[in-house]
Amino acid sequence: MTEPPAHAGRAHAWAWLLCALCALLGLLLYLAQPQWPLAPGATVRQMGVWLCLLLLLGLWTQRALPPLFAVLLVLLVMNLFGLAPMASLLSGAGSDAVLWGLGVLGLAAAARESGLLGWLAAQAARSLRPAPRTPAWQRMPAVAWLALAFALLPSPRQARQWARIFQALPVGAPAARRDLACAAQLSARLAWLPAHPANLLALALLPASGLDRFVPLYWFAHTWPLALLALAYAVGVQWLAPPSSAAPPTAEAPEQDAAGRAALRDTAAIALGTLCLVALQPLHGLAPGVVTLPALAALFALHVLAPRHLQTGIDWPLFVSLMVLPGLVACFAAALPPLPWSGGSALPLALLLGLRLLVPSNAAALLALVLAIPWAEAQRYDLLEALVPALAGFHLAEFLLQRHAGSAGRWRRIQATLCSPVTWLGCAAYALWCGW
Repeated sequence: MTEPPAHAGRAHAWAWLLCALCALLGLLLYLAQPQWPLAPGATVRQMGVWLCLLLLLGLWTQRALPPLFAVLLVLLVMNLFGLAPMASLLSGAGSDAVLWGLGVLGLAAAARESGLLGWLAAQAARSLRPAPRTPAWQRMPAVAWLALAFALLPSPRQARQWARIFQALPVGAPAARRDLACAAQLSARLAWLPAHPANLLALALLPASGLDRFVPLYWFAHTWPLALLALAYAVGVQWLAPPSSAAPPTAEAPEQDAAGRAALRDTAAIALGTLCLVALQPLHGLAPGVVTLPALAALFALHVLAPRHLQTGIDWPLFVSLMVLPGLVACFAAALPPLPWSGGSALPLALLLGLRLLVPSNAAALLALVLAIPWAEAQRYDLLEALVPALAGFHLAEFLLQRHAGSAGRWRRIQATLCSPVTWLGCAAYALWCGW
């Protein structure tokens, strides 16, 4: 048995020390009730909520602790100290976003078990170096196949796993495969609303009047220019990449039997039908969660998905976080003062990129949503109109940083991101898109 690295113990110690310091500071504030020097008008309750926000972000920066532990710990602290009622903290558990999240996570498990994700990844690998006399319909760009695969992966953890699988294939240059995977994730998250949990979290934060408007067609109608630019960038990377001498992989494993091929076709048909029904919500009026749950039942009825696959294939910590985080975000945003910044119709990409350079992805998404709510109220903007550019900017910032994931060291990665011309072109495209 190998010994754990020395820095793992230090990470655990720093995480628990941060937890103890925040708890001690919160206890002192409640006992002494001093005036906050940076915000004299802040109440003790607001200061407690701010400390809980800092505690959550601090624990998320410690990779030694699971993210769900930090979420549940902050939920417990806020309930014990009376910072918010439990009904408000768990308000997101009754939203349609939770049902939608369960449906798409179950569909992702079925796509993996049936081989649909593997088939899409193999088709993307073949398109990088097509075999002789390849049919025209199989000569689609690799990003088209990859975008379909990442659209079926709402879990960022599982999306990273499949991105590493594609990057390990012996086809094309490694840098080109990494750029293709990053651009495919960006285009999938901009074109398909439930392709990332931050989008579902924003769905749970909207009032009842906004839920009827925030459908995939509404999302795509606003984000299609950026999604099209991501596709064009990936196609350019594929054309300019040096050729590979390795043999192209086969599109389908030879040992796949008739039952496996039937499961693949059934999963693809159910995924396509679910997409059409969710996109046509303005016509039939059914919520996306009501549509995705029958699709999940159909997967069980066709024996594509077994109960053991559902238990092991779903990202359950992400599903629990989708139930808890909407209430926490609403409490954090309500405790913040109005933001006086009025530099445009969206949160600037520079702020989101700066947050992503300093904190993990989940922390950057949380901060983007927390800051967007009071800023929209101060500027008298519709919350939906403020969340769409905030989410698009977050996905673009994530793409710009993931392109340099292979750089050794955190500071080298930050330097490579800031010095890349793609970063500045992406910022310019985002500014033009916000003006559009």
